[in-house]
Formats: sequence, structure tokens, C-alpha cells
Amino acid sequence: MIKHNIIALILLAALTSLTAWWQIQIPTNKQSVVPVEDNWALPPLSQATQLQKTYLKLRKLKPWGSDTKTTSRRAKKTKTKAPKKPRPDWRFAGVVQQGQQRYILILDKNNKATQYHIKSKLPNGARLVRIHNDFIEVLQDGKLKSIPLYPY
Repeated sequence: MIKHNIIALILLAALTSLTAWWQIQIPTNKQSVVPVEDNWALPPLSQATQLQKTYLKLRKLKPWGSDTKTTSRRAKKTKTKAPKKPRPDWRFAGVVQQGQQRYILILDKNNKATQYHIKSKLPNGARLVRIHNDFIEVLQDGKLKSIPLYPY
């Protein structure tokens, strides 16, 4: 029984090899033809003989719009801008983990970093409740607030 299986496997391998050899076409090495002359050249550029006339015509037609319109639009945009909010005394800058203990980093107006842990008091008087990967939860005036690390 084992001899029949071995002979069948050998015949199967031989048949597969013959089929693969018959199907595969070996590429032939053909000589490439190199062109004798290369007739490629840049097209000639047209010379602007009436450049001054073209310039004056474009200024007269104003195909891109009037200059007064764009300046008035800019003036309107600057008038409608909202006043900037005052910069807060501090901002939440990041989360640090040392072993099992997590801290947050807070930057003051002078960009001095200070670390705070859970239950510590923040500069605005709020108490730090929880530290997550990208936001913190603080208790301020009896309300639970979340402060994102990356404000939208």
C-alpha cells in the first residue's frame, strides 16, 4: 500500500514538472534597434512684438477683477473678526506616567511646567479627579468638568 502511494506521488510530481515545463516560455534575446538620428527639437518660441499693447489691453479689461473690490473685501473681513480671548493663566499640556502613578503637566503663562497628581488643587482652584489618556476631569464649583488635551 505504501509502495503504491510513493509511486503515485512520484508520477504526480513528474506530471506536474512536465506540465510546468511545457507551459513556461523562455524569453528569447532580441536585438534592440537604435534609431540612427534623433530629430527631436524644441519648438520655436513666439516673440511678443506688441507687449506694451497687450499689457494696456489687459489693464483696461481687468479680467481678474477690480483692485478696489479685493481691498474692500479685505477691509470687511478685518472688521468682522471677533476679539481675541484673553490667554488663560494655565493650560493642560500632557499626561505623564511613572510606574503606576499618573501625573498631568500644566504650563503657566511663562511656559513653566508643573506636575499635578489626582486630588491635588489646580491653579484655578479646581480639584483634579481623574486622568485619562487625552483629557482630565476636574471638580470645580461642585460640577465635574472635562478638559481636553487637544481642544477642538
